[in-house]
Amino acid sequence: MAVRRKSTRPLSNVRLIDELKVRMPTDATYDVGIAESEAEVMALQSLRYSVFNVEMKEGLSASHIEGLDVDAFDDQCHHLYVRHRDTGIMVGTYRMQTVDMAQSHNGFYSGTLFDFSAAPRQLIQRGVEIGRACIEFDHRSLKVLYLLWKGLGVYAAHLDKQYLFGCCSLTGQNEEEGLAVKNYL
Repeated sequence: MAVRRKSTRPLSNVRLIDELKVRMPTDATYDVGIAESEAEVMALQSLRYSVFNVEMKEGLSASHIEGLDVDAFDDQCHHLYVRHRDTGIMVGTYRMQTVDMAQSHNGFYSGTLFDFSAAPRQLIQRGVEIGRACIEFDHRSLKVLYLLWKGLGVYAAHLDKQYLFGCCSLTGQNEEEGLAVKNYL
């Protein structure tokens, strides 16, 4: 049986999570869902630590203490997951929040890096901030990425949201590659 979070924050919205359960994509190998328990969130934080800190040699330095990628925004967000059916292991994740969630807590993570004051109000009101996305190395495939994106689509559509925004990191040392990506966008 799942351990319920003690927090009254986003995961306590049982109705929303129950409504999303029946709409989330699934296939013979993977389930997609929203974390419902502290144990599920911690499994996703462990996945993020494994990808960001161990594999990529990046991530939050404080994460090394407990082997979890945790920051001040985790408790206020929903956590989308892809879970391997046979093993029960979390293999993919996105962290998500709406403007209402952000305004009730610490704001947007993106707001720590960007000034949203000039952003069109409708974009923020009709948007979902996404971030901390990763896929476990052995399951890194278009299939898992597609399931994450389908899950994002279900979440956004169910909440009547039209836009996705957030931060992403580009790893590497080649300035020309970084500029090419920036110019493409």
